[in-house]
Amino acid sequence: MKIEKVRPKKRLKKASKRPKVLAGILSVKDKVVVRNRLLIVAVALSLVGAIVAGVANYITTNRTPEEAVDSYLGAVEHGSYFSAVDRAAFSRDNFVYIKSSAYRAAEHRVQEHRITKVTHSDADHAQAYLEVKVDGKWSSAVLPLKQTHKKGIFNDAWVLDQPAEVNQEVTAQFPVDELTVNGKTTGFGASKTTRNDDAGSAWDLVLLPGAYSIDTPQDSYYRIQDAPREVIIPLGAVEAPQVSLTFKPSPRMWSETNEKISEQLAKCASSRSLAPEGCPASTKYDDAGIPLSEKPADNQSAKSSPDASSKARIADVRWKLVDRPALVLEQSDEGPTSWASSKYEPAVFELTYTANGKAQRETIEFEIDAQVKSTGKNADITVSFNQ
Repeated sequence: MKIEKVRPKKRLKKASKRPKVLAGILSVKDKVVVRNRLLIVAVALSLVGAIVAGVANYITTNRTPEEAVDSYLGAVEHGSYFSAVDRAAFSRDNFVYIKSSAYRAAEHRVQEHRITKVTHSDADHAQAYLEVKVDGKWSSAVLPLKQTHKKGIFNDAWVLDQPAEVNQEVTAQFPVDELTVNGKTTGFGASKTTRNDDAGSAWDLVLLPGAYSIDTPQDSYYRIQDAPREVIIPLGAVEAPQVSLTFKPSPRMWSETNEKISEQLAKCASSRSLAPEGCPASTKYDDAGIPLSEKPADNQSAKSSPDASSKARIADVRWKLVDRPALVLEQSDEGPTSWASSKYEPAVFELTYTANGKAQRETIEFEIDAQVKSTGKNADITVSFNQ
């Protein structure tokens, strides 16, 4: 019998397990590497930003009087309103600024310029002598300039030694929401007034050299008397005469008020009641047919009330408007933005009906009381009839 040797089984070596790395958790060494890289990126971005800012500052800074003149008049010639206005003008919240499109539409604006010479009174002050073309004609002008000194390299700059714009004072008897400047809607309103009291309202309108036409928008509830008002600001001007505006109701205010009155009158005319709500009423009978002469006064007892036998049978009620005065709106005592219809003569309704089969006719006079409150953009209109 052959005996086979049994070889012992070899043990399999277990594969070495790599340590698990949890997502989002870095080793100390990895943290240092990431931090250093972020620091390098931040420093690089800061350097790039500083270089870009420095280059932009160098390009936009007027380092000579000639550059200052060219920068200012170049903006004026291209109608770049906000580029030409002094930065200091934006420090006040209640200044009224126009749109660049309104400035581009301005006539009498500088079209071209050329510098003939520059003289210096000292190191920081100069005068630029110019020839400017306005409306196709050349004329002479002088602009004073000064040098401003700021910290940092390349920060000294030449600027105009007078305001680039004029603060045009505009006054009115009350504040309106909007006006138009050269046909472009411009926000005014009470929040932008420099003065708003019983004497009226005032605004500071920031204007550059050119011509301006001031009016109300076409859809406004107001018109300006003697509109439009023209304003001309010459080059080099530092002030301008005050512009006073007087507002009056516009065709829109008149039309909408008149339409509301007509609607209320038509409602009354279509009624078949002797005392329709919100309308004139019969002077003989109440809506139930009780003679008004028999109705007790408010201080009398209910015992004196008429009985049912005294009631008239009312039929065939008709209202007809026979006369109505033309609408005239006048400023009311409630405030400068309140208007009321003039009561110069009454309106007249003819009322016909039958009472117990007998024809009746009454002529009823009443006042039309229309009230309008508006600051220009919107209006609150109410109509009532007073008998």
